[in-house]
Amino acid sequence: MRQDGVVQAPVEGSIVGHCIKTGQVVNVENAYENEHFHADIDKQTGFHTESVLVVPVLSEDGGVIGAIQMINKKDENGKTCLFEECDIKIVQMLCKHVSSFLRIVQSD
Repeated sequence: MRQDGVVQAPVEGSIVGHCIKTGQVVNVENAYENEHFHADIDKQTGFHTESVLVVPVLSEDGGVIGAIQMINKKDENGKTCLFEECDIKIVQMLCKHVSSFLRIVQSD
């Protein structure tokens, strides 16, 4: 982790990187059991990642321009659980807004 608090995960060997490379939604119940999980980030921050949802941000032509990651969804009892289809749809909508915003900002 940099002094400014920014954490950068590598494209190779991370769940986010896998999402960006494939353009596919990645929904993982236990990060430590996923081959793409980059545990060094948890070690650097002291955080413990469990469930992970990563959704690609797509350009107008369908190319991947980024990704949004959500971590550690909690159920009604406060237990970490798998993200549901409704969560995926909400993050996909957020990704569309991010893509539109980026397009507007870059056109100025």
